Amino acid sequence: MIDFINNIETYEDWDRFVQMFMIKFPERKKEFRTDSGIKIKRLYRPEDIKDVNYKEDIGYPSVPPFVRGVYPTMHRGRFWTQRLIAGTGTPEDTNERLKFLISQGQTGLNVIYDLPSHRGIDPDDPRAKGEIGKDGVNCCCLKDQRAIFKDIDYKNYSVSQITAIHVLAMYIAMAELDGVEISKLRGTVQSDMFNAIQGCGALASDITRRGKGAIDYAVDICVDIIEFCTKFMPKWYPISIVGRNIREAGADAVSEIALAFSNGLAFIDKAIERGLNIDEFGERLSFMFCCENDFFEEIAKFRAARKVWHRLMKEKGAKNPLAMVVRMHVQNSSIAYTAQQPLNNIIRGTLHTTAAVLGGAQSLHTNAYDEAWGLPTKKAARIALRTQQIIAEESRVMNTIDPLAGSYYIEWLTKELEEKIYNMVKEMQEKGGSVKLTENGWIASILEENAYKYQKEIQDEERIVVGVNKYTLEDEELDIEIHEISEEVTEHQIERVKKVRAERDELEWRKAMTELKKACDAKEKDPSVNIMRPLIEAYKAGATLGECYDTIWSDYRFIG
Repeated sequence: MIDFINNIETYEDWDRFVQMFMIKFPERKKEFRTDSGIKIKRLYRPEDIKDVNYKEDIGYPSVPPFVRGVYPTMHRGRFWTQRLIAGTGTPEDTNERLKFLISQGQTGLNVIYDLPSHRGIDPDDPRAKGEIGKDGVNCCCLKDQRAIFKDIDYKNYSVSQITAIHVLAMYIAMAELDGVEISKLRGTVQSDMFNAIQGCGALASDITRRGKGAIDYAVDICVDIIEFCTKFMPKWYPISIVGRNIREAGADAVSEIALAFSNGLAFIDKAIERGLNIDEFGERLSFMFCCENDFFEEIAKFRAARKVWHRLMKEKGAKNPLAMVVRMHVQNSSIAYTAQQPLNNIIRGTLHTTAAVLGGAQSLHTNAYDEAWGLPTKKAARIALRTQQIIAEESRVMNTIDPLAGSYYIEWLTKELEEKIYNMVKEMQEKGGSVKLTENGWIASILEENAYKYQKEIQDEERIVVGVNKYTLEDEELDIEIHEISEEVTEHQIERVKKVRAERDELEWRKAMTELKKACDAKEKDPSVNIMRPLIEAYKAGATLGECYDTIWSDYRFIG
């Protein structure tokens, strides 16, 4: 054996030795694959990346094709934005949580809204019963938005709003009434309506049940935001094109990015149709991706995504390099977290966060360990934030840029993912694009098939989940605090919306709502009509979310 080892000079020699070794010590599996199904070889060598050209396929940070990052110094210059989600109960509750996170060193704000707020339902609407403040903060009027940011110098923070046009309109209304120049506001609004359909099942029927043309109309509304922000809010990202929730709905690493990019192209096509310049609005497009368990595949996925988007934007005619950049916020996987042995989720979150950092994320949310049980407690949120801070301050993993570049495996896997993602995007474009494929159910079928496969692998123990199908505890007792939302939240929000309606100037409100209705009617005939300004003025006049939502969608009534 020793003589054999000493005489190994070639790969073929080594492989013969391995085959002999495996007779007594076989590998754990017959084959190894990434979570997206890519077959992994035992060993990667220079031959595996012989077709990889350094300049064209890898390059330098901030230089096309951006594989190694979007800024010249990346995290050597400054850490990523540490942006944990905050959104719970009443606006006052969320204000308290935001202040707590700021006190703990958080560098960006990230507000998530509850289901009624996403669906355009006021808290006193019977459809909101049982949902108010449960999975985010309830916000139905300008007064709510003010309460969320009370005593917070929001103009000096990058603020992410995980919702669409209405909350952005409230935020702008608040800033203008406060005398803040909106051109100086920094932040992002999610506003990706494909995310609502493809990634958030509870929201899907709100659009799809409105009949033919509703999805196209929703895309036009998103382009209103892009147009408005491009003209008046140059520091604001008017859309966050979401792959993350699509991943949670069943996508794998390949389809997560491909679906997000196909959706992004739908917005771009609409914006170009409207006469917007891709080299201008392209600079302010952002993305939200997931980070799952397959450590190296996730890192390679982020690297590949930057290259594919650069390629797609060039094909769309972009000339400005800054319009070809993937600026990404990453939230780690929720479905990877378990209700069983919940403290194990701290380790999962650490792995996900580290992979996102090594993959070059600009902004990060790390889920709290109690994610599988509900909204995070303060303790759980603090540990999630500390996870990022320890990686940033103690791990040294970002002392050099893109440290895994040059790894035979990473470069091979990046190339594999790039090709698969690009080919899937092109396939979707050939089939008619995201609007058509959302309407005809093609995308839903892909997600459903993948979600079923994922769950079956867990049930068959092909996919091990510690604490669920292996290393379980008998008679496990829950030893963590659960964040509860009281019924007082509902009462508080119902009382507020009724008070807003009672105290507003009726004439000013009617005038503003009439102007909004005129704009929406005009938009039905001419999609280039922008409804942002009348919507902002409506919220200034005391309009509620439900009133504005119903006005915008008045020509698309539910059909089933």
